[in-house]
Amino acid sequence: MTAGLDKFAADLSFRRLTPATCYRYLRIARLYPYPDFTRGEVMNFMGTFRECSGTYAKFVLHVLKSMAASTGKPWGLSRMDTPRSSTTPKRPFLTWDQFQAILRAASSNPRDYAILRVAGATCARREELTRMKMEDYRRPVLTIRTAKGGKPGASTLDPATCDALASYLKSRRQASVFLFCGPRGEAISVETLSQMFRTYADQIGLPDGVGLHAIRRGVATWLFNAGM
Repeated sequence: MTAGLDKFAADLSFRRLTPATCYRYLRIARLYPYPDFTRGEVMNFMGTFRECSGTYAKFVLHVLKSMAASTGKPWGLSRMDTPRSSTTPKRPFLTWDQFQAILRAASSNPRDYAILRVAGATCARREELTRMKMEDYRRPVLTIRTAKGGKPGASTLDPATCDALASYLKSRRQASVFLFCGPRGEAISVETLSQMFRTYADQIGLPDGVGLHAIRRGVATWLFNAGM
């Protein structure tokens, strides 16, 4: 399917999709193990996403149908086979053990480890992590520039997260106004955060469809189960 993937990637680029959207399309496309798109092959593949919401399953199906059209392969499903969104969709969240496992997987990379610890300590969204600046952090308080409107908030970080940030900033070679930055000092992108998380998620065996936002849902679940 290498040639087919190359053709699909070229078609996505022609459609002028954002890099983040292209990444999501191609990640699913690379997971598809079959040469064709018969009903049996597609349904077998869709079975691996049964723990995801109906909305995400529809997106996966849309990606496969787009790939079939791009590669000139017949599409074997009818409209009756389209997944239906659940009234109570299952949105994946990390358990405490999974969060600790992903921290261990990232422990050798100071930046990634600090990002994951801050995400867990603050429940920050991806967009909020990209907006954090050096001036926003005065140990142990981190100001959160909200992504969905409203006034900025502040979180008091635990000592381990403060230590992780200190180690990262000490090892960082770039001069940047951003707390988390790329190789040229630019703000880290949402796509980079997603790819970074998925790298460690694959290492510890998390299913596809579990993204960085699962940390935020996980913290909310842990607090709820603790009676808060």
